[in-house]
Amino acid sequence: MPGLYACHQPAAQCIRHRTRQWAVVSPQAGWTCGRRGRVRACSSGGAGSDTGAGAGSAYEDAAAPTTSGGSAYDHPALYTSDDAFWDRGYWDRRFAGGEPLGYDWYRSYDGGLRKVITSHLPREARVLQVGVGTSSIQVDMAMRDGYAAVHSVDYSPVAIARQEEARAAAPPRLRAALSYAVADMRRLEGLAGGAFGGALDKGALDALLCGDDGEADAAAAIREIWRVLAPGAAYVMVTSGSPRSRLPLLSAAVPWASVAVYEIGQRGALTGPFDSQADEEAVAALPAMGYSHLAYVCSK
Repeated sequence: MPGLYACHQPAAQCIRHRTRQWAVVSPQAGWTCGRRGRVRACSSGGAGSDTGAGAGSAYEDAAAPTTSGGSAYDHPALYTSDDAFWDRGYWDRRFAGGEPLGYDWYRSYDGGLRKVITSHLPREARVLQVGVGTSSIQVDMAMRDGYAAVHSVDYSPVAIARQEEARAAAPPRLRAALSYAVADMRRLEGLAGGAFGGALDKGALDALLCGDDGEADAAAAIREIWRVLAPGAAYVMVTSGSPRSRLPLLSAAVPWASVAVYEIGQRGALTGPFDSQADEEAVAALPAMGYSHLAYVCSK
């Protein structure tokens, strides 16, 4: 079982972190550098990073309630060796303990994601978001870009209860565009095959990969997402994992028609899309930017 979790960068990007005793130690997730000890994550909005949205940012615009002050999770970029990102009970405790509603892991909507999402997830289609947690990216999609039906799921009932509370206080247009349900992405029970015109995952697969059965759990999740996607629809997976670790996992699970890769850097820097087959050399060179994330666009 991995003991530490941190900045989520490949070893080539983490010289700075090693010298500061920051760490990455989950081989299943493709995070390969680091020292043991108490760690700090930069890729979830910590110091020197533009990856996290402010607490409640989009919900505040929609006149929804936010959570404030006083808990151990006021700064979600701080982690310890007790963090168990694959475990539902861990997330229940974290969300109940005060992680801000509206906090976005890895990247906010304006942190390079908006172009990727709007280019590959149709606004008029029903879009599935897995592992929503306390994210507000679905709010941005609906309010700013006119997404008509974003259905967000999480296996934490605490997270979904908080999202439903925020939705109840939101304007009618937003209430109509958003829906929530408790569901495990490895077993999307109650969701019909081919029901969605797109799917979004921002860090959820990475969390599963931290567990002892990480690769099997991730493969099960990919198969379920494939099942609920309509033909031709795309699964957008935002991850810390390099192509070397993620492309074999994606291709082994289901027969995607194509996979394109973007790299999302600091302050909205974006390169791609690179076709995983036609642009093999460019894909193999990723990540090329420091403190970046990858977005894989998998077309059914």
